[in-house]
Amino acid sequence: MLHGIGSSVETWAYNISVLAQHHRVYAVDLVGAGRSDKPPATYSLTYLAQFVKDFMDALSIECASLIGNSLGGGVVLEFALNFPGKVEKLVLVNSLGLGKEITLTLRLATLPFVGRLFKPTRSGTALALKQSVYDSTLISNDWVELYYQIATLPRAWEAVVGLIKTNIHLFGVR
Repeated sequence: MLHGIGSSVETWAYNISVLAQHHRVYAVDLVGAGRSDKPPATYSLTYLAQFVKDFMDALSIECASLIGNSLGGGVVLEFALNFPGKVEKLVLVNSLGLGKEITLTLRLATLPFVGRLFKPTRSGTALALKQSVYDSTLISNDWVELYYQIATLPRAWEAVVGLIKTNIHLFGVR
């Protein structure tokens, strides 16, 4: 299970235990996201797909069904193109990469000054979380605080901005 931009494995908290009743489940923080390392990198879909392959190789996972949300969908699409023999099934949830369309907020985030001017805030985190779910009452103050703490880890913001600028431009998805 692969999360979207600015997110982490916590995205899947309500899904893991249900799916684990019938499947072996791995929810992965993509490199540069969540609590993972945040090396200076391009964070392209190819780079992130290679990260997933390396993860699977490290755990001796020959083939898997991959679920990707938003950016994670773009990563699993790239993974399927580069490593088709390692994919059993794909589940795409609001996937990046099926067209150029992307929110205005993410397109504006590609502008040069954005990375320096804007930083995560609790109110911004709450707004983003509430816009990401059908039932915004599911987003508690504890969830907002958890995501805010993750978003303010060292180099987290720089990694998010780098990821956005690598995969998106002012006119949509690259």
